[in-house]
This record gives sequence, structure tokens and C-alpha cells, in this order.
Amino acid sequence: MTAVAWLVVIVAGLFETGFAVLPEESQGITRPRPAAGLAICALISSGPLTMALKRPGVIGLNLSGVNPP
Repeated sequence: MTAVAWLVVIVAGLFETGFAVLPEESQGITRPRPAAGLAICALISSGPLTMALKRPGVIGLNLSGVNPP
């Protein structure tokens, strides 16, 4: 299951890259397409990162507050 969690982290990282690049492309959120892409990347990247962080052993930290069995 850890391999799946790492895959989720990698996919979320790709969306985080879009989230980092698109603010400049949207020119202060005045261009609609890059601004929409920014919002989409932000929403898509937060979900998988949250899921991956709940699985112990993915990043070496258990930030979910739940101790693994």
C-alpha cells in the first residue's frame, strides 16, 4: 500500500508544480484560463497530499494524529 501512497504523492506533486507556476501566468488572476488552472491545481493537489499523509511511512512522519497499529 505504500507504493500507491507514493504514487499519490508524485501525482499531487505535479499538480503542486502547476500551482506554483500558474500564478505568474495568470498575471494577478486577470487571465481567466491560467486563473482557473490555478484553482483546479490547488484543489486537486490538496486532496491527494492529505490522503498520503494519513498513511504512515510515506514521508517518515505521521502527521495524522493516529498511531499506526
